[in-house]
Amino acid sequence: MRLSFFLSLFLLVAAGPPAFAEEEKKVEDTPVTEWLAAESEVIEGLEDRAAKETYFVLRNKYGIIRAVRVVKRDIGNAVQACGQRNPDIQNQMNTRFKEWRHAVDPILKTADTYLNQEIREQTVVKASVLRDMLDLNDDAFDYQEGQIEKRPVTEKEACLRLLESMDRTEDDMLKLLQDILLPETVIRERAADQKTQN
Repeated sequence: MRLSFFLSLFLLVAAGPPAFAEEEKKVEDTPVTEWLAAESEVIEGLEDRAAKETYFVLRNKYGIIRAVRVVKRDIGNAVQACGQRNPDIQNQMNTRFKEWRHAVDPILKTADTYLNQEIREQTVVKASVLRDMLDLNDDAFDYQEGQIEKRPVTEKEACLRLLESMDRTEDDMLKLLQDILLPETVIRERAADQKTQN
């Protein structure tokens, strides 16, 4: 199981700006710095380690659901670009991607529904505050992703590799989404068990 990957995904890394005696450099505000500052404030207000772990598990679940959607979007864009450049494999690419979506979409929807229920039922932070943090996390993600230019490779050999890789990515996405369906308490317990075994 990808439990250690799941728990370590989207770790918070806080680094302060360098201080100077004569002049203070102003750090540029970005959606990333805004999210980090807001989330730090929320985390500092949580009572104990268990509450903080619960918060991070829920935030990470949300991040994984978003990551699966991004993978789905990127594969879809690549399939479309490959089909346009290589009409002889267009039907094959479209058919395989349709199968990929039919495998991933139902469990993606279930994972999303389950996470929304967990957010409503958890008691460590107000659901509205948690949703605000997730919105800021989305803004930070979109900002960082906007710094990267994504251009699908459309040479036939690369498109055929993409076709083959859909088996692997489908399995990977399903495993990640199945982990999300575990209650956050189970995830924390398994992480603690794994830590004591290492």
